[in-house]
Amino acid sequence: MAFHSDGEHAYVLSELASSVTVFDYDSTRAAFIWKQTISTLPPNFNRANTTAEIRIHPNGRFLYNTNRGHNSVTMFGIEPKTGELEVIGWESTRGEWPRGMNIDPSGTFLYAANQNTDNIAVFRIHQGSGRLRLSTIVNTPTPVDVEFGALA
Repeated sequence: MAFHSDGEHAYVLSELASSVTVFDYDSTRAAFIWKQTISTLPPNFNRANTTAEIRIHPNGRFLYNTNRGHNSVTMFGIEPKTGELEVIGWESTRGEWPRGMNIDPSGTFLYAANQNTDNIAVFRIHQGSGRLRLSTIVNTPTPVDVEFGALA
C-alpha cells in the first residue's frame, strides 16, 4: 500500500490479481472509499504474474509497480484531482523476478531488484513524462529489496 502525499488517496497493490486499487481516504473517519481498479499488465499478456512493490514518485505525479512474470515495471500517471491512474507503459527490468523496487530520494532514479538474475536495473526517470530509461545494471547476488538511508 502507498499513500499519496496529498493525504487523500491510497493505492493498494494486489499481488495475486496484478492490479492496483485506488481509494479516496477520509482521515476524519479513517475510511477508504473505492475509486478505481486497474491492471498492472498489458492487455495481451496472458501468462502467470504476481506483483511485488508499489512506489509513488516524490513529485506525486507518477506511480510504479513491479511485475514478476512479465518482468517489468508498470508506469502510471496520477490524475491530480481524482487520484485515478492511467497507464503510461511498461519497462522491462532487464532481468527475472523483480521484487523490491524503490525511487531514490531525489526522484531521479528508480532501482528494480531482479531476484532470479542477480542484478539491479537502474533507470533514470523522465521528470515530465514519468517514463523510465535504463541507466545501468548492477550485478549483485539475489537482490530482493532496495532501501535508502541517511549516511552517518
